[in-house]
Amino acid sequence: MGGMVGTSRFVALAASTLVVVGALAGAPAAAADTGQPGTLYVQNVDWCSDTGPGTQDVPFCSVQAAADVVVPGQTVDIVGPPRYGGAVTITRSGTSSEPITFQGVSSDPIGTSAALILPPLLGGTITLSGVHDVHVSNLQLDHTTTDAVDVKGSQDVVLDRLYIAQQGPEDATAATDGVSVDGASSDVTVSRSKIYDSHGNAVQVASGAHDVTVTTNELEGSRYAEIAVSGTATADLTGNTLDDACGPGLTIDGGSSATAENNVFTGVGHGTVCPAPTAPAFSVAADSAASVTADYNAFALDSGRSEYSWGGTGYTAVAAFTAATGQGAHDLDHVGYAYPDATDENSPVIDSADADAP
Repeated sequence: MGGMVGTSRFVALAASTLVVVGALAGAPAAAADTGQPGTLYVQNVDWCSDTGPGTQDVPFCSVQAAADVVVPGQTVDIVGPPRYGGAVTITRSGTSSEPITFQGVSSDPIGTSAALILPPLLGGTITLSGVHDVHVSNLQLDHTTTDAVDVKGSQDVVLDRLYIAQQGPEDATAATDGVSVDGASSDVTVSRSKIYDSHGNAVQVASGAHDVTVTTNELEGSRYAEIAVSGTATADLTGNTLDDACGPGLTIDGGSSATAENNVFTGVGHGTVCPAPTAPAFSVAADSAASVTADYNAFALDSGRSEYSWGGTGYTAVAAFTAATGQGAHDLDHVGYAYPDATDENSPVIDSADADAP
């Protein structure tokens, strides 16, 4: 199963996260012609050029320059923080056999523990607009007044190993999300990411979207929900750790169909601005209850928060929830706070997941 913000938060949590993807020295040589398959490079060096070839010898300075010329089958290696951050809009698509990939590449300084090597800081936000077959991975993203990642009218998108943190005071009015998927998007995966302190939801999926997977993420401290799914067909929400949301850790409504398994729900909201500090950890509206499967989830909650709201009825314990709904037969409650520590052989969440979860 599954304060500080921004860079300082990433550093504080780095010791628990392995994010190495290989040193620059081991990267393949780039094709000189940016219209041919190969690797494009973005790096903040004195000889970078946004009008150059994007090769390892003459890399682009900005990610946007690479995004404007990348073609199916190419990978954009973002080597350390780019010279120019800001908003990046991706409008070029790959194919099912030759996706376009944007990935951060972390160097491996001699004497640095692998667990302390963080992804490059993009210094901006990402919009995927009307694209398909695009992968984005291993980047840090900070956001303030806009969502960190917006997926708009896009299909076959993978967002993997992203570190996302909301900047600015907790009482800021902009309710921005870590990752937002609009209703015209489908086949979107958000995986193995850490999303902190969102002033809206950590992951928000809008009505009309379908085939969305949110899996193996650590989502913490959102002002609203960690995962909010509304009017979404075939959502797989599995293996996530959902910490300290002000609202529900996971909320499903709008006639959604979903599977929610192997998730761990912890804590209550502790922010200075917390709209619903006693909201249930897991909430499924009456319009979605008949088409949601929930099982193999675990709860480690402070007092004052119920575990479930299902079809408008609250349940404070697994036994009552299962007896009333037939759901959650393998759920665990009151698992305590040793759950994240894999070295604790007594943790009840060990070997408690469904290996066949989608």
